[in-house]
Amino acid sequence: MGKKLKTILFEISILLAMVIFSALITNEIRADKLPLLPQYVMKSFYREINLNDFQGEFRHFQGFIFDARPHGLYQKDHLKFSKNFPIAEFDFFCNFYLTNISPDSPIYIYGRTVSNAYDLELAHRLYIKGYRNITVLS
Repeated sequence: MGKKLKTILFEISILLAMVIFSALITNEIRADKLPLLPQYVMKSFYREINLNDFQGEFRHFQGFIFDARPHGLYQKDHLKFSKNFPIAEFDFFCNFYLTNISPDSPIYIYGRTVSNAYDLELAHRLYIKGYRNITVLS
């Protein structure tokens, strides 16, 4: 029975490898390729600083602090002077907060999550909107 199970697992892994390979080839051939990784994986469009370093810069602070977490997490605890900018409601808050902010104004993004998913997604969306002075607090 052990040898039969090993054979079945080997055949399944070969089939899975063939499916993944053909999917990758098909994606490369398509005119509208699907990205394999999120755009915000590339760190070229934002700066990242430590929260302690930011607190040192805070004395001379001119800019905006956005907390990218959902509203419930923001209500429990947030940085002083930060505005809640949940990524799930980006379009609403974009019109609400960004109408008077010039694209070269410093924007600090804070999310305080392990994965930084909220922060990086918000940074990427702001970059797409034309904002270039983006810093993610880690």
